[in-house]
Amino acid sequence: RLTSALGSPWTLLLLIELAVVAPLTEEVGKAVGSRLFRITDRRSAFHAGVAAGVGFAIVENAAYGFWGSFLGTPWEPIVIGRMMGAAVHPLASGLVMLGWWEWRNDRKLGGLLAHFFSGVGVHALWNGSIVVLGIASTAFDTDTQFSTHTLISLAYTATLGLVAAGALWRVTAAVGAGRKQLLTLDSGDGRAVAAWVVLASSLIVPVAVLILTYSDFVRG
Repeated sequence: RLTSALGSPWTLLLLIELAVVAPLTEEVGKAVGSRLFRITDRRSAFHAGVAAGVGFAIVENAAYGFWGSFLGTPWEPIVIGRMMGAAVHPLASGLVMLGWWEWRNDRKLGGLLAHFFSGVGVHALWNGSIVVLGIASTAFDTDTQFSTHTLISLAYTATLGLVAAGALWRVTAAVGAGRKQLLTLDSGDGRAVAAWVVLASSLIVPVAVLILTYSDFVRG
């Protein structure tokens, strides 16, 4: 049942739309909106992106809430999922605006692309994981409102959301201090290394689901 649900052409189309098209178009749109702020330096450029991301998240979360209510979807997963992902849009658009600021001042295309695709990547990782795990959790019949698969999906969503919030905190501190390096990893800091290892390992969850579903495609 999971394979048929995730292997559906409509599911693949939804995954492409939300994990590829949406991050690209939404980050460009938020960057355009960020230009309405008065940007005078690198810090204000980042803050403009964060503010645009916050505004976008508020509208999007309200839309998800109204749509879920219209469809009769339980409100708890929607609230928890949208709440835990609150930092994704501010982080992504803040990174994009940092790239725009560097290109504006240095005309270095590499810096613009690196920051832009970092922001898009954060957004795509969030959207793609939510789509894959959300469909996987609803592909099983259950007599309870919250099945084990739903709880696992919510837990994974919470993990990604906390990572995004932590990254936003660190990037904001780096920008405020005027540092070019936004996220640094000290190999001597065991806790930091362990945290990154856990994060990298957790990404195997949605990737494994996709590989198992599209095994014929992976084998060529």
